[in-house]
Amino acid sequence: MTKKVLVIIISLLCLVALVTIIMFCGAGVWIGNFKYCFDLTTKKAYFIDYRGDGSDVLPNKIRGFNVEMTDFICMVGDYKCRFNVEPNEVYIKSFEGKGEFVLPAKLLGRDVYNMDDIENNDEITSVYIEYKSDDVHWGVDIGHCKNVESGTFEEGTKVIYTDIWDAPKLKTLKIPEGVEEIHASYASTGLEEVYYPKSVVYVSGSDYNWTNFKKNHEDDKYYVVGDNVLLFYNGPIDEIIIPEGIKYLYNYHLYDLEKEELEGKMYIPESICGLNIEIPENVEAFFGTNEINGIDDCSIDGTLVAPEGSYVQQYCEENDVSFRVMTEEEEAIWREKTEAAASEITYQE
Repeated sequence: MTKKVLVIIISLLCLVALVTIIMFCGAGVWIGNFKYCFDLTTKKAYFIDYRGDGSDVLPNKIRGFNVEMTDFICMVGDYKCRFNVEPNEVYIKSFEGKGEFVLPAKLLGRDVYNMDDIENNDEITSVYIEYKSDDVHWGVDIGHCKNVESGTFEEGTKVIYTDIWDAPKLKTLKIPEGVEEIHASYASTGLEEVYYPKSVVYVSGSDYNWTNFKKNHEDDKYYVVGDNVLLFYNGPIDEIIIPEGIKYLYNYHLYDLEKEELEGKMYIPESICGLNIEIPENVEAFFGTNEINGIDDCSIDGTLVAPEGSYVQQYCEENDVSFRVMTEEEEAIWREKTEAAASEITYQE
């Protein structure tokens, strides 16, 4: 063996030894865009840093070692991320890009657990929310972002939790087909219209009170969207008549008890399927014989009135709620009022 060959062999052994020391003594080693620390005793490679653009996928195994996350913070593309807040998941602390903001369901091939609110970011001009099938409470609160002009939700979304408020350039929102529930605020004064698909059965409507969207429909006594959801009610509060044909009714679409005290009667049609309202003391609410989802979520201090043997009677008796049987005369009045009111409904086109 020549002296030159011997030097090369010794140099390679030293390099291997150095890499081994780095890998297994805490300093870590870069493999591609990922940095790992290796633990020989557990056969685990701990992911400790990243230097790519976000398009990489963190492997589950590297060189025979199982890859696990540690709790650390680094940039992944335009996202400042914290890892392993929830096991093997990514938490987004901030978005530091410009133009379109995308809330990704995954980063580096791992699930995104959640994200901090985005506020006072004038670099964002549009919002896109990816669909996340395994987490219904999925979204982000976006506020005081003056240049946001649009919001889009990926096809397949069923429930929306993303708030976009105080975005004066946001004029319209179109909710995609298939969305069923919207638990979100779009309280931006410049908002002119929100378009709902027929699949929608729940809308958090009070958050439109300061928008042009709400003002544009002040002359509509009953403004109905989606699958016959009453979104805006502009009728009297001493006697509230909900028209036959309305299927879903929620309290904040009717009145604000902090500003107005309701006393009188409420007439709820037989078409109602889902309900979550307040029935204050001194109010009588008239119902039909139909079964109603959500009645157990209602705040009921008044009296419910319905035909004998009805679902409402059974519910009241089982839950110690004030109830009385509807008379034949009252039933005729209830039916006449709810059916006549149907002609006053304005449906979203």
